[in-house]
Amino acid sequence: MTDEEWEKIQAAKAAAKETTTIPKGKPKSTRFEPINSFVDGPMRDLNGNDVKIWVALWRDTKPNGFAQISQSQIARLSGVSVDTVYRGMKRLSAAGLVRVIRKGNNLTGESTLYQVKGGA
Repeated sequence: MTDEEWEKIQAAKAAAKETTTIPKGKPKSTRFEPINSFVDGPMRDLNGNDVKIWVALWRDTKPNGFAQISQSQIARLSGVSVDTVYRGMKRLSAAGLVRVIRKGNNLTGESTLYQVKGGA
């Protein structure tokens, strides 16, 4: 076997190994990306009630990034009043952390749909 043939075989083995490498460990989850981004960035600029409100929203956020929950449910989970949730949602929205997609309706019992973001 010549050196050239040997190098071709080694190159082919290396290429095969690169394409058949199986990732080790668990697949990467995106569940905690928003909260990590939130903690690393905008959380420090918010008051304690706003943080509680955002965490309650994040808790109900589905994998698609949306949460459907009423302000009274957020208040109950956060341990604050509905008025505090209302004011906090304004601040979170102004900070770009929450966006109202569809307002809820007390007559139909439908909760507000929010898009929840973690920050920069």
